[in-house]
Amino acid sequence: MEGDPKYVARFLQLWETAPSAWDKKARWTYPVVWDEPGIGILRFESIASPANDPDGLAFNDWIPLDAATWQGLEQLKARATRPSR
Repeated sequence: MEGDPKYVARFLQLWETAPSAWDKKARWTYPVVWDEPGIGILRFESIASPANDPDGLAFNDWIPLDAATWQGLEQLKARATRPSR
């Protein structure tokens, strides 16, 4: 910010109006069907969002699609919190 004020002002104007790379990221969805023994079919819509393009890393968020899946997840949670013998 110690540079020539006209160049600093121009830089800031360009910075504020430049399109964000985050707006251009490709995101996609895909279905996930999981058959969990003792619980049944769990259905999700997964949203994939790139996290680190050079390394090919992405976030994959599984969104439950129906009440049966939510109930199945509660059963899984209860199963996981039971004390082991």
